[in-house]
This record gives sequence, structure tokens and C-alpha cells, in this order.
Amino acid sequence: MLAIPQRFQWKTKAPAEAKRFRLLSRTAFSLPDEAYVQRCGALLMQGDPVADDLANWFERAGWQTAHQQLNQAIEQGIASIKNPAPELVAMMAQVEKTPLWLDPTLLDVGAKALRRVGPLGSLALRDVALMGGYGNAAINKPLMFTGALQGGAARRATETRAFWVDVTRENGLARNAPGFRSALHVRMMHGVLRHRIHKHPDWSDAQWGVPINQGDMLATNLAFSLVFITVLASLGVRFSRQERDGIMHLWRYVGYLMGIDETILVTSEAEGMRYLYAVLMSQPAPDEDTKALAIALMNEPYEQFGQQGWQGWLAEAHVRAHNGVSRLFLGAKSYQRLGLPSNRCWAWFPLTLIPPILAAEATRLVLPKGTDVFARLGGEAQQRLLQKRLKKKPAQYKPVEAVAHPKASNAKAG
Repeated sequence: MLAIPQRFQWKTKAPAEAKRFRLLSRTAFSLPDEAYVQRCGALLMQGDPVADDLANWFERAGWQTAHQQLNQAIEQGIASIKNPAPELVAMMAQVEKTPLWLDPTLLDVGAKALRRVGPLGSLALRDVALMGGYGNAAINKPLMFTGALQGGAARRATETRAFWVDVTRENGLARNAPGFRSALHVRMMHGVLRHRIHKHPDWSDAQWGVPINQGDMLATNLAFSLVFITVLASLGVRFSRQERDGIMHLWRYVGYLMGIDETILVTSEAEGMRYLYAVLMSQPAPDEDTKALAIALMNEPYEQFGQQGWQGWLAEAHVRAHNGVSRLFLGAKSYQRLGLPSNRCWAWFPLTLIPPILAAEATRLVLPKGTDVFARLGGEAQQRLLQKRLKKKPAQYKPVEAVAHPKASNAKAG
């Protein structure tokens, strides 16, 4: 009998969000059978052994020393370190092994497709993937044990964008390229956080599963790939069959670098849809923690622009526009369960984007080397937006020093 946490409760009737996403994706897939459902539940009890061992070494060696050696191993190779820790050797051996299935041409096609959408990509990532993810109380529980609300929604969203931009750069996943480095740093951070959260007396694997587990990492990976494709295609972006395959392939490799078990990484949209459908069929409802995260993300523009004068007006316009995208794609019920305001008047805002997107796509398709031109311009726009958000400072990907749930007394498993 597979161990499955209490959070995994299979619904007998498909919730509205599962029906909605299945309709939007327009992808045929096999509905999960009982054996598949059990395997999905068991993934929530599995961590990343290589990164977990690395986190133990980080604690023994000290953050500064271990982090310096990790950077050196990434930039110069493990051979450049005298007597490297076995845990670091194991990590580098795994990520430097090129999977037999990796197709560099398909990686390039996928990255180019992700760059050419420019700033539109943030609508799918922030307003649907990230905000929609807050609908699952358990998948976000580790955030509350890492002081996520105190860290600032703007910083978290910006670091997510930085990671996405790094892995989608031209040749961004080559050895020692920005995406390769970012993937390993995020994986290291996950391992350290998993280690620290497990020390918290109020954390319960039996209730929520292992922190940042295999199942939740796979769901996040699919949010960056399959959800991204679904949202932008619904808004009029035309992805070719090769581009869709390339996007899925790119995130399959990113998942490999980040410690997702190679045997569960999906190879097609149909496989991805089957897994996301299982997630939606088994996720718990939002709780007060995740509602707080959703509200913090909604208010991110106020952190960015301010609240006074014309800057406050600009922030308010951004809030309403982003909420409109979330409401349309998540559905009114799922959206309101997050504690977000009705925003009914802006619910159709995303539809106003379709005509200009279709016009831009028509231009791309008739323009000589149009896809290359749009990829260059879109990538440059993404970089400018990111640098503005980062204020010319690199993303840190550094876990907080202390694990503290804001309502620890109420966080125990029931």
C-alpha cells in the first residue's frame, strides 16, 4: 500500500476548475485510473534525495562555504575543487549527465517560442499559473513556513520571472549558462528549505506530504509549460506543433536539472493534461494561508508602483487588469474562493487583447524570418522588464534563515 498524505482527497465529481482547464486545453487525454491516482498521491511523499543530501552538507559546512563551492563547481567544474564533498560530487554528476532523450534543436525551438511572446508571458505565469496555484492549500503550505508573506510578493514574483527568463534565453540551458545556473540554485534552495521545514515542530508529512515534493514540483513544471501554452493559445498566440513540443521538451529538461524524477517527467501535452487533471481532482480547497498569498500577489503592483497620486492610479489599473485575466481563466468560483474582489467589470479585459495578438501573429507569419524577429524583440522586452523589476540586481534565490509559520499554533495537522 502506497503512503499518501491526508491532503490528497480524490473527488468523485470533477470540480469546475478541472472542467474548465480540460475545455481550454482542447487536448485529448486518458482519464486517470485507480492505479494512476495512487501513484500521483504517492509522489507527494517523495523529495529530491540528491538535493536533500546537498542541504545536509550545506548545514554542516556553513552556507557561505558551501555556496561558494557550489558556484565554483557550476562555473569551473567539480575537478576545480580540492577534496569536494561527496554530496556536491553526486549533484554535479547528475546534472552534467546529458539525458539520452535531450534534443538541442527542440530546446532551441521551445526557447524561441517562449521568448517571442514577450511580456504577454507574464499574464500566463503570474495571473493563471501562480495565482491559480494558490487554489491548492497544500502545495503552497511550505511558503507559509518560510515567511513568504514577510518576504514580499513583488520579490517572489520577480525571482520567478528571473528564473523563467534565464532558462528561456538563447542557449540559456547550456553548461554554465544563466538558465543552467539558475535551475541548480533553485534546486539547492528547495533542498535547504525542505531540510529546514522538516525541523519545524508544526510541519506534518502525514498531513501535507514532504515539503516541495515530487508531485508538487511536477505540477509547477507543467504550470510553466502546459498552462502557459493553454493560456496564450486561448488569447490568439499561434504555436506550431513543433513549438508546442519544443516548449514541453524545454521544461522537461529544466525539470530534470531541478531534481524531478526522470521517470515521471512528461513527454507530451496529453501526459501533462492527465497529471494536471489528477492534481485538480485531488487538491484541497484554499485556506486562510493561501488566500493571504493570493491577496499579497494581487497587491504586488502597489509594491512596484506605490499607492499615492498617479502611481497609485497606475498600480490600481494593473491590479484590475491582472485580476481580469485571473478571473477569466480560473473561473469566477475558483477566483472568488481565493478571497479576491469580484472585478466583474474587468473580467472581459483579456478578450480585448485577442485582436492585437491576432494581428501581430499575422504579421509574424508573413514577415521574412518573422519568428526570429519576434523572438529577438520579445526576448529583449522580457529582459528590460526584468531588469526594471530587479533594479539591476541579480536574483538571489536564497532561502530565509529561519522557518516560521505566522500562525504556528493553528498549523498543526488536524
